[in-house]
Amino acid sequence: MQFDIPLEKLLPAEQIAAALAMIAGQYGTSDVRPYLQSSMFAPNLNWSTCLVSAVRSHGLEIKWRTESRVDALTPETIACLAEAGMKVLDLGLETASPTQILSMRKSAHPDRYLHRASKLLKACGQNGVAAKVNVLLYAGETAKTLTETRSFLDEHDEHIAGVSVGPVVAYGPPKTANILLHEWSGSGCVAVDSRSTDETGITHVHLSREMDAESAELASLDMSRRYMNANAYYRLKSFSYYPRDYTRHDFDRDVDASDKSRLPFRQ
Repeated sequence: MQFDIPLEKLLPAEQIAAALAMIAGQYGTSDVRPYLQSSMFAPNLNWSTCLVSAVRSHGLEIKWRTESRVDALTPETIACLAEAGMKVLDLGLETASPTQILSMRKSAHPDRYLHRASKLLKACGQNGVAAKVNVLLYAGETAKTLTETRSFLDEHDEHIAGVSVGPVVAYGPPKTANILLHEWSGSGCVAVDSRSTDETGITHVHLSREMDAESAELASLDMSRRYMNANAYYRLKSFSYYPRDYTRHDFDRDVDASDKSRLPFRQ
């Protein structure tokens, strides 16, 4: 099931810069690391160039973070946004398997999608932007499709600051979730517990006949750890997520008190 919800027009670049300046003024420092919240931040080159000018006119040195898709930005835009202060970019790659790209309806042309993803990740690396890649294990996932995604990530490892991985989940009541579950069933995907749709609105699934829910969770942890150690995880989380006074000592203390088997990074 796919919802065609149009993107809203971006606010003027000058308004964004003014908001950043106001935040810096409220905190009395430029070291605030705001997150420009957006389901998909997709400015064009002209808007991004205007943001650079606006940030300069306000004398700002704020570093910020946002989220987008690997096929929504160009390398030229990345260079401008980096100049305007973008330091971390959460990128929705989701998969690098041609089969899964089609299944997710990410693109009708997997080769083009992956080519754009490759160029964008390299642009992030070249412009000092930490790219945190989001991966979604989807209905129909198999060892083969997972290997295709892992191979792509391996190829671009030097340009990736970290990876967030998790299996797809059907959210919502039966009226909504059952449409998804019916669609996914064609790939061998079934609910772990059919009662959960009605009882909690959160339906975990066995992704395929080859990959059950437990295997998917373990595969997710394994892939996250492949690309992130504790240092990388802390750097990404301390930018816009953790409180500014949450130190590495605090982090290590909390890690020591955690179940190591569930941590998404290697020690």
